[in-house]
This record gives sequence, structure tokens and C-alpha cells, in this order.
Amino acid sequence: MDNKNRPTLKTIASLAGVSTYTVSRSLGGFSDVSTETSMRIKKIAHSIGYTPNAHARNLSVKRTNTIGMIVPTLGPETAYSDVINSVTKAAAAKGICVQLGSCDRSIELEKEYCKMMCENRVGALIAVTVSSNVSHIKEICKNVVPIIFLGGKTGLEEDCSLTIDYSHSAWRAVTHLY
Repeated sequence: MDNKNRPTLKTIASLAGVSTYTVSRSLGGFSDVSTETSMRIKKIAHSIGYTPNAHARNLSVKRTNTIGMIVPTLGPETAYSDVINSVTKAAAAKGICVQLGSCDRSIELEKEYCKMMCENRVGALIAVTVSSNVSHIKEICKNVVPIIFLGGKTGLEEDCSLTIDYSHSAWRAVTHLY
């Protein structure tokens, strides 16, 4: 992907004859820029196809609006699509982007996705794990990204896990059908 030709705040500032600070404040909706200048900046930004750089903004404010999610596999025969849809819908409602990795039931690929998510400094990682042994995920992510384990592979012994009580669910199903 070629980033060299993408318009930046500096591009807009040069075209508008103002500082990058003024462009940033104007596009951020701050009221300390005159209406006339703000309208000119927004018109230039629109005409050159400017889109904000979320990574740059995240560095500036020292936080991210992205979470990572790793699932064992994708496909119509899995329950993960419902989980993914629910997570992404809830995240979007909060202005949060979800980076998704499907590891094809491979622990090695699960490790790689964990590393990539940590390197990209996601705000949190939701892991629907391949196996009940999650030590590799905890080791990779420790002191970098908070983890939430989701699903039946991890148990209540994990600090941040959401699990399903299959025994209780089965009992309720049988009781209901009886």
C-alpha cells in the first residue's frame, strides 16, 4: 500500500496557507479556528480526498480505538460468526475497530496473530482459543495488551474469561424438553 501520495495535514496546511496545528484543530471541530478558515480547510481536505490517519491520532493521544480478536476458524459450521458479529456490532457502536485473525485451528498461527495484535498495540485482545492451554497467549501479551478469553476452551481459572457452562445448559435443555 502506497502511503506517499496520501494527503496529510501537512498537505492541507500548505494548500491553505496555515499551520498543521490549525488544520488539526479545524478538522477536529475545535472552535478556536475562525469559521471562514475552518470552512476553507474542510473544503480543501474534501477536494484532495483527505482521510484522517487513525494510527497517527492514536500515537498523539496515546490510546487506540482498536481491539483485536482471534478465533480458531471461520465458516458456516462454527458459532464464531455470531460471536464476531456481536463483538463487531458492539464495538462499532462505541467507535471501536476490530482487527480479526482466524488461525485455522493452528496454535502457531494463533501465536503469530497475538504477536501482530500486540505490535499493532490494540487496546485489548479477545481470544477464542484453539486449546485450553493459553500460556503462549498470556506470555506474548503480558504487559502489552489486556486479554479476554472467550468460549469453552478456557475455564474460570483464567482471570478474564467468559465461559459457557455446558453441563448446566445441557441440564436445562433436557429439563425443558422433558
